[in-house]
Amino acid sequence: PILGGSFGFQTNVWFGSIIGSIGVLLFLVLSLLIFLVFNFNISFNLFPAKKENTAEEEELRTLWLSSNDQMCSVFETVNPKLRCQWFGPDMGAKMFMTARYMETWSHGQEIYDLLKKKRHYTDSIKNIADIGVKTFEWTFKNRQLNVPNEKPFISLTSPSGVQWQWNNSNKKNEIIGRASDFCHVVTQNRNVADTKLKIQGDIAKQWMSIAQCFAGEPESPPEVGMRAS
Repeated sequence: PILGGSFGFQTNVWFGSIIGSIGVLLFLVLSLLIFLVFNFNISFNLFPAKKENTAEEEELRTLWLSSNDQMCSVFETVNPKLRCQWFGPDMGAKMFMTARYMETWSHGQEIYDLLKKKRHYTDSIKNIADIGVKTFEWTFKNRQLNVPNEKPFISLTSPSGVQWQWNNSNKKNEIIGRASDFCHVVTQNRNVADTKLKIQGDIAKQWMSIAQCFAGEPESPPEVGMRAS
């Protein structure tokens, strides 16, 4: 015992009761935290990650450009057929590089939309259109849907006026229009209803309603009118 006598006995009981109550309280608090984390995906940022010291926007832009230059320097020396491992499905280096361009272009559109600025397109977006065409089957497989037994004919007008075409002529299923509209649909920057694409056939319409040229879980395009320009 900590203290002797009747007073000491009473004090020990009182002290032990407090310690026990604190223990029970701590247990309940810990249980509550675990419940919130696992059931509601709530996180507690007790130790914030270290961030780059880029208080000024010019610093951030410079850092991004230098990082981009480093990435391009690596790409220049890589065998295009090398298989690249990353958090998504592994892919050839050539497709990996093109996908990085697609992501930069796609997320860049968010900035244009926020600033309400009109974007000027160049024929370099053919890389994005090409990825969009190549991920036709992926779009359906990613959603655990049966892949259609035929691919739509695609005829797109480039920003410079050149015609780009993919797949065999198919009047029953075809997509015709501006390449920029097609790129916005497959990157899910726009709902297909907010573009001027002419879509013929059930297969073509279903594809354009769920088209997804990027890796990851199935994503849905924005609601009609949400990101129309």
